Amino acid sequence: MHHFNFLILLNSNTLTFFQSFTRVYDFFRLGVAWFMERISPCVETLMRSERFIFSIHSFLQGIICKCKNATAFLQAWIKNPLAIGAVAPSSSFLAKEMASHVFNKPPGIIVELGAGTGVVTSALLDSGIQPENLVILERSSVMVSRIRKQFPQVCVLEGDAVDLQNLLAGEARQINTVVSGLPLRALSREAIEMILKQIAELLGSGGKYIQFTYGIQQKAGWFQKYFRLIHSKRVWYNLPPARVDVYEVAKIEG
Repeated sequence: MHHFNFLILLNSNTLTFFQSFTRVYDFFRLGVAWFMERISPCVETLMRSERFIFSIHSFLQGIICKCKNATAFLQAWIKNPLAIGAVAPSSSFLAKEMASHVFNKPPGIIVELGAGTGVVTSALLDSGIQPENLVILERSSVMVSRIRKQFPQVCVLEGDAVDLQNLLAGEARQINTVVSGLPLRALSREAIEMILKQIAELLGSGGKYIQFTYGIQQKAGWFQKYFRLIHSKRVWYNLPPARVDVYEVAKIEG
């Protein structure tokens, strides 16, 4: 008898619950219908807006571009991971921060080391640098092929930054700025020394050297022999977060 009464009570409570749930659901459904009816003219106007369509188009283009960059990066990394050194393609936020510090004064030129997927290259060109005033040095043959197709007017050299001066021997113009995406922390101390010395000698007095790194602390000992730090900023929107360091050439010690 008690068991039967318990079942009746349980069924009654269950029924009450479902009735309450149904009322709430109906209220929610009617509320959504009322809201959609009120905003539908606005949505229709927005969908027909050229600005909205352009925004969606730009957003989709950005996604496609990031997928292409990631694919190219992965292909190059699989072929030669030591030549890449980075953990992911650079973001547009990082690229714009680096480009904002470039010393763009003709007739000098800008040299980009380790262009990778070309994100920084795009930012440099978007900042107003003429393609003929930009020279790229990239070690990965996969990336070199891609960059040459993407930026046909830019001079792209395939080679190692350790041989920087030899690779730029045919360039008679003054170099104002060196923008580097080289993975210095993945290189030997000897290679770093050779690269930094050549950068300083190519730039000369007043030249700028812009380097990004994933490192948390600055390796002052690497740079102080040839450069002095004039600006440093962490780009948190990059994945992983990176730091952009801007240097000026100091007096080169024998």
